[in-house]
Amino acid sequence: EESYTWIDGRRYHNHPSAPYPMPNDMEEMERLEQQHILLRSVLKQNYVAPLDEPRRALDVGCGSGVWMLDMAHEFPDCQFFGVDLSNVFPEEGVPDNCVFKVANALHRLRFADESFDYIHQRLLGYGIPRRHWPKLCREYKRLLRPDGWIEFAETDGRYFRTGPAGEQINSWLKNMCAARGVEPRRCCLLPEILPDVGFPVVLRRVYSFPLGRWGKRVGEM
Repeated sequence: EESYTWIDGRRYHNHPSAPYPMPNDMEEMERLEQQHILLRSVLKQNYVAPLDEPRRALDVGCGSGVWMLDMAHEFPDCQFFGVDLSNVFPEEGVPDNCVFKVANALHRLRFADESFDYIHQRLLGYGIPRRHWPKLCREYKRLLRPDGWIEFAETDGRYFRTGPAGEQINSWLKNMCAARGVEPRRCCLLPEILPDVGFPVVLRRVYSFPLGRWGKRVGEM
């Protein structure tokens, strides 16, 4: 049975070893739905890895499962597994090729070696202690089959070309990360970390996301 922490009317996970800061209530699930739509609008698809009919895929920090459900329809012959700290998984409309499990990715995941053709991690930088990035990458290396792909979709946690309000937000985020022992900017070191743990090929793409009315529909989401 799960236990939760309540702060100012919002529900959060109660895992002391996991610094992930976001709530896990219905309001947060709705935000994740909007975030998924935003990312898909910018990327024009749900993934950027050169996938070729994967058979087994893992979504780490799957949340409400919105990305995984989309992918399960796109790849009906692939078995998708989603893991998250909290049981916030959908109860209805789940395709047969989707399985959800409660698990902490900062610990060893209960899957056999070389279980997956594709591993997906999106926007978990605020929940990964700075010292855990190499350990996490080694765990993904253990789980990935030869010639498989891992995809990180992460932000370095900064807003660029901002005014005073944006700089204040940047300052708040920096202080919050320092207090929790996380460093989203570590994702910028993945091109160095991944070869060190055995990934021979690293492809990096950088996307800009508009923020505000000037960005039209995407900027206002």
